[in-house]
Amino acid sequence: MFHPKVYIFRATKRNCAWIGSANFTGADFARNEEAVHETEDVAGAVDWFKRRWKDCDPLDPGAIEAYRKRRRKQGVSRGLAGLVGRSEPGTGDRLAYLREADSWKEYVRALRRCEESWLGEGYDWSVLGQTCSYVHTIEEGQEIARRTSWIGISDEERTILLGLQDGVNGMWGLLGALGGAGKVNGIFNRSTVTANSLILEQVRDAIEDVLSARDREFPDVAVKALEQIGDEKRFSYGTATRLLALARPDRLVSVNKGSRVGLAKAFRVRRRSGKGFDLSPTTLGRPENYRLLLERLYAAPWYGGSPGRGKLERQLWNMRAALVDSFVYVPGSKA
Repeated sequence: MFHPKVYIFRATKRNCAWIGSANFTGADFARNEEAVHETEDVAGAVDWFKRRWKDCDPLDPGAIEAYRKRRRKQGVSRGLAGLVGRSEPGTGDRLAYLREADSWKEYVRALRRCEESWLGEGYDWSVLGQTCSYVHTIEEGQEIARRTSWIGISDEERTILLGLQDGVNGMWGLLGALGGAGKVNGIFNRSTVTANSLILEQVRDAIEDVLSARDREFPDVAVKALEQIGDEKRFSYGTATRLLALARPDRLVSVNKGSRVGLAKAFRVRRRSGKGFDLSPTTLGRPENYRLLLERLYAAPWYGGSPGRGKLERQLWNMRAALVDSFVYVPGSKA
């Protein structure tokens, strides 16, 4: 695989070249750890490129058109939209990526396309990046959600768990930012107060039920936990599902203001009357509908497959349910 990259910058007073293997993407230059060497020997870099170009075989006349067709089918970022003649990606495209995934392999491919879509639209987060991403948010949040006790956690840990604001190295609001959940924030912030510690212990007991549950016990155990957390009036439906999804990202999803409509569309959640699809934001605001959502999720062809052997694939497998949010989330939703 021929993978080196050469970037040449020419200016009035100084020229330079960057040489390395970093792709020309937001993830590689803003998020990932890459190695790129900078040199002022631009002439040497140009000579190297010319020699490589000269050694290449002539390009087949149909290769460019074949590339355009392949990229149209795969989905492209904003930067390639003009080249291949495809409209910019968006929520509709991301939903289509999820619906078209008919195996675990295709689900991983859909996640990569979803990441390209978000980056192509210029947002500050990605799906698979080491920081400021869904994977990073879930990984960091899961460690805190699974603590045996939430009493006395630090301000930073509270921020990550509740998604209160963007951290220096993360986008903790993914999976539902709880910035408006002032009462819940206050309980965590003053967790040593007896009344608050009792509430946190009760909510954490519900989380423990899903942590210890076997796969065949879902979604019953999830709905029961959701009802238990909901008994604490300060904990909204969105807050409860975020905490559940962070605790068991392999089995549970967050239902937040930005994801409800997309989840309903993606998994065809209906009213009990059966009179068509109810795509209103309140569709999933009841435990029985969360049960229906999980049943549809577990029936998805990609969900029950088997993970690959690579480290990344195993990581994604263990958070495959919670990652659905990356396909359905609508930024700035007022729902």
